[in-house]
Amino acid sequence: MDALIDTVRDNAKAAFSNFRPAVPADNDGSLHISLSRTVFLKEFQIPRFIALMKSKISLNECFLVGYEKWNTYVNDDDSKIFLSIDVGAGSSELERLTKHVNFVVKQFSQPEFYDVSSEQ
Repeated sequence: MDALIDTVRDNAKAAFSNFRPAVPADNDGSLHISLSRTVFLKEFQIPRFIALMKSKISLNECFLVGYEKWNTYVNDDDSKIFLSIDVGAGSSELERLTKHVNFVVKQFSQPEFYDVSSEQ
């Protein structure tokens, strides 16, 4: 997978003069799965946010995730484009986790995650 990501990154650099990878060179380069938009909290809200998040997601069991296809997404202010690998196997489990995360972020008047299922 690392070789594939390196190839995609090199091709993007060659194709787009203003390309900057989201993962800095000093990062370990590991992939992540986003379950929320960026959340902005006041310092006093953080402990409650963490406690609520743990209470919502801690009861979920571990599951495997498989990747399906490449896709691109644009952030809310149209300033960045993200290259992603969509999830295949495990997507229903991730949707369930996202619903739990959405519940928590709504408690703090934050926007819910994108409804990816409606884009399919």
